[in-house]
Amino acid sequence: MEPEASLPVESQASSVFAGNRRKARRDAIALLLTTAAIASILYWLQFTTPSICCTDFDGYYHIRWSQLMWKGLLDGEFPPSFIWLPLTTLNPRDYADQHFLFHLLLIPFTWSGNLTRGAKTAVVLFSTLAILSCYWLLLRYRVRYAFLFFLALMSCSADFFYRLNMARASSLSIIYMTVAIVLLFERRYVWLAPLGFLYAWTYNLFLFLGVITVCWITAVWWTRRRIEWHPAFWAGLGMVSGMVINPYFPHDFKLLAEHLFAKPGQFSIAPGSEWYSFASWLLVKRSFVACAAMVLGYMGCGYLLALEPYQRRHAERPMFFLLFSSFLLLITLRSRRFTEYWPPFAVLFAAFAFAALWDARSECQAQVVQQGGCQYPQRSKREWMWRVVSVSVVLVVIAIYNLDASRKIIAASEERKTPDHYSRGMQWVQDHVPIGARIYNVNWPDFPKLFFYDTDHTYVAGLDPTYLLDQNPELSQLYERINAGLEPHPAAIIRDRFGASHVMLGNFWGARGFYAGALKSNGFAKVYEDNETIILKVLP
Repeated sequence: MEPEASLPVESQASSVFAGNRRKARRDAIALLLTTAAIASILYWLQFTTPSICCTDFDGYYHIRWSQLMWKGLLDGEFPPSFIWLPLTTLNPRDYADQHFLFHLLLIPFTWSGNLTRGAKTAVVLFSTLAILSCYWLLLRYRVRYAFLFFLALMSCSADFFYRLNMARASSLSIIYMTVAIVLLFERRYVWLAPLGFLYAWTYNLFLFLGVITVCWITAVWWTRRRIEWHPAFWAGLGMVSGMVINPYFPHDFKLLAEHLFAKPGQFSIAPGSEWYSFASWLLVKRSFVACAAMVLGYMGCGYLLALEPYQRRHAERPMFFLLFSSFLLLITLRSRRFTEYWPPFAVLFAAFAFAALWDARSECQAQVVQQGGCQYPQRSKREWMWRVVSVSVVLVVIAIYNLDASRKIIAASEERKTPDHYSRGMQWVQDHVPIGARIYNVNWPDFPKLFFYDTDHTYVAGLDPTYLLDQNPELSQLYERINAGLEPHPAAIIRDRFGASHVMLGNFWGARGFYAGALKSNGFAKVYEDNETIILKVLP
């Protein structure tokens, strides 16, 4: 009799095992298909332009510096000395690479010799992994209608895809965030230490890991009425270790402080358009799905707040996403440079809020409740199917619209710049200006492109105006006045105070104030001009 009694249990276990295998197979197929879709879309967007996307030149600095790091590694000089901005805090003695691990990861993409194509390929790869990590989060925690939320990810924001196509460490940052969320959800807190270490080596926004940890501790306290200090300890240990056990210690701390405390409004040189806020209507228009996801997430959390105390544990993950996505929304409203972070996490907020509601409903329906207990309206399977199909169609339409908008933004940002922008002017500099001479670049945002074409000369300012301001406040003020055309005799100052022998003006960066004053001062001779570049020689 005992073998016969055990058959139903074995049969049930076998059925569960087979069901899990089918689920795993479906998830694997879904990941493969979505990976192909994401990579194809990002490839299409990235190669809309032959240049390294988009608008700013930072990607040119990253890929060229990665190539120089590889050369330094081969030559036994690692990390190599950064000599190209000697008047700033990035001078050879104080230089710190805030993207150290990111630059190491870019090295294999320099081996082909075509740095532009290598950078663009790296962007497609890293960005694909970033979006895929968000979708993987949905699959890992069995969020219902995960494909629906994947469509929401692909339609969340036009600016999300625009900024994700820049050759920056933002994609890796998103991956770090999703891994941190998994470690927190599964309470594997010890692993936050190595994650924080790697994050600190990769990008100065590793501080987001601290924000994520605080949001999780708050969510746990609210739902379970206990304080879990372990994640704060391990995450803090990893981040501090990454800054201390660093090739650039202690200068990396100084550079981090500069980025935290010196931004718009603190000096007259514009630090870059990305540090300013969006117009509200533009944010809603370009990120409609992300905004809708936030509203739905808030509504879902509102229902969760009304649950019975014994069901409050279902709100732990949604409460975390409420806090974190709200934080990202606030900083996005403050500065558009965070647009690549808020939209995907807004979608994850809505997904986990509704997942918690469904879990609470299933638990409630499984119990024998008294009259007036948990009751939910019942809907037929066909009704749910039509709703899912309708929402899917709407999201696909919005995705097509947003992706096309991203393509147009990328194309418009590059329409006045050819792929070899500044290359002819910098070739002239290499041929006619002595190696090691300093070039006065009137516009600091030009530096990455100048550095990309010419590493034989040094420059006055670049990457961020904060660096010149903090290292040489007086020179920074002179730099502003000269470029605005307010100095009557700029040639003498450029020669004696900045130590520069030539001046480089980019026609597309608004150097008219300087140029008009330079012509009047008679202290310069025009030695080169094309439709992109003007180069002046400082006369004795």
